[in-house]
Amino acid sequence: MQQAAWLCDTADAVGRPGECNFGNYSEWEFGHKVGCPNNPWAESKALKKYGMSRICDNFFGFDWFCNMGAYWLCEDDDGLARNEEQIRKGQMNSVFSNLHDVNNASVAKKLTNAVRSSLDGVPHDIRKKYSAKPIRKGMITEIAMSSFITLFEALLILQ
Repeated sequence: MQQAAWLCDTADAVGRPGECNFGNYSEWEFGHKVGCPNNPWAESKALKKYGMSRICDNFFGFDWFCNMGAYWLCEDDDGLARNEEQIRKGQMNSVFSNLHDVNNASVAKKLTNAVRSSLDGVPHDIRKKYSAKPIRKGMITEIAMSSFITLFEALLILQ
């Protein structure tokens, strides 16, 4: 469940694979003007943060709310629980506390492993071609090519 939450968070934010380690609950808010939660996303290459409004997806597997809810409820070693060491390090508000101290390249590798491990029955040589790096490009393409997405939804996603 943990890996699904990482992937969903990254895809929903149209983010780079290593950036989900920057999430911090203390920055989250509810956007009253747009009527949905906003949790800022840190863009590592540009060294800036931007708003990330969250809207529901029709398919539960890609729905940020469903994935994060399951992550919070099911993850004993992360989720909402914090151990003594994480508290000592000041990670009480870190969304993915087990990624907080990990560098971006290692987080991207963990996400790539999550993608590849979900490809049961796929030959190894084909499985090796998949990684988490195209998540950002794929989500941008989906936004650009989807005739069903409204302008309002696209603007929320691209904030």
